[in-house]
Amino acid sequence: MLLTAGRLIKYDLKELFKKHIALYIVTLLAAFGCLALHMLSEYVPDNGITPVAYPVMIAVYVIVCVVLFIVSIVFVILYFRRSTLKDEGYLTHTLPVPVWLIYVCKLISGYIIYLVNFVVIIVSVCISIARVDWIWRVPESINEQLNVLGYKGSFCTLMIILIILSGIYMYAMFFFCMCMGYTANGNRDAFSFVTYIAVYIVGQILNVIVLLLTPIKGNDVAFTFEEFGHIMTGSVVVSVVMFIAFVVASIYILDKKLNLE
Repeated sequence: MLLTAGRLIKYDLKELFKKHIALYIVTLLAAFGCLALHMLSEYVPDNGITPVAYPVMIAVYVIVCVVLFIVSIVFVILYFRRSTLKDEGYLTHTLPVPVWLIYVCKLISGYIIYLVNFVVIIVSVCISIARVDWIWRVPESINEQLNVLGYKGSFCTLMIILIILSGIYMYAMFFFCMCMGYTANGNRDAFSFVTYIAVYIVGQILNVIVLLLTPIKGNDVAFTFEEFGHIMTGSVVVSVVMFIAFVVASIYILDKKLNLE
């Protein structure tokens, strides 16, 4: 089983990396562009290029990083759609493996790409500023400021962990919406989008309920770290429950209710 899963993940990653390689190259080129202008401003401070070109290059780099994440999400969703629900769906579902394993492998593959995107961004930032120590100094600086405001604990570390883990929740949600959409007899992509809107609204309502149920001491507008911890814990519980529901429902639809094109 593990060998089969490894082969499926390897195949999915190979297909996904083919689409991402251009994004990674563009991101690194933008980072090298920032590095070149940064070094030019240090070694030739009186040049007339960097005062204008450097801020523009930084803006371009930031835009490229944002585009990397957005386009990557689109690539993973479209690949899931093509290989599981649409053009290659019949072939995929004839593989001598259980449906749940196919789904889990595609979810893991998408999550690995999500983590690789983070690595590429971190490497590109190191290149753009020609420094590595910022990775450790920035969280320390944020934690110091939070301690001044009364927040205790490694808040920044917790936030980074939540951001990283949110990737697998995000893809589970998108895959569920696509699976639901492809049970329809009409415009399945439109129905997938409607399902996403409904799921998003439900998630927001549940998070608001968690916020309302959080005990707040006093009349201060700012949350204490303990109160904020309760809110985050409640949100994590909601996310875990919804994640399990997404996975179970998606596997059930793929196995029993799917209407392939």
